[in-house]
Amino acid sequence: MFHGSAIHLTKTIGPASYGVGQVSLNLPKAQGDLGMPAELWSVDSQSVAERAADSVGLAKSCLRPYPQSRPGFLHYSREMEVAAAEVKIPPSTKLVVHQHMIWLLYSRTALILRERGAKVVLALHGALDDWALAKSTWKKKLAYRLWEGANLHGVHGQSKGSGINY
Repeated sequence: MFHGSAIHLTKTIGPASYGVGQVSLNLPKAQGDLGMPAELWSVDSQSVAERAADSVGLAKSCLRPYPQSRPGFLHYSREMEVAAAEVKIPPSTKLVVHQHMIWLLYSRTALILRERGAKVVLALHGALDDWALAKSTWKKKLAYRLWEGANLHGVHGQSKGSGINY
């Protein structure tokens, strides 16, 4: 049995999140039901996050919505990065960060938490499939060089041959 806590990291859990938002909501709900402390960090307004949490019965105390900073289309929150840099993980504690999706700036939050001692799990939700890599290729190449490459290569148990040729 795992003895620790989890942070689920995602861009949004509101209606625009589609299936990824539902997964991001239901996992911390299930973990909480099992007695495991879990938080859900997103780039949402408080009201959007609370409505989404209500839809699955997730306790509002698990929510950590952060305001979006510019550039907004990258789902960036300076406040989320600051919060990550302030996380203290005692040596006897395990913290798992479960990041949902990649290619957006909240991946930098996962990098910060990894530097603080957290273990990171990436749920790619198809983001490395050929069809996904073919869409907005130049943006993905830029993101890969600036932050996502470090994020992908730092994941424990990463399999060889991720399909990325950047």
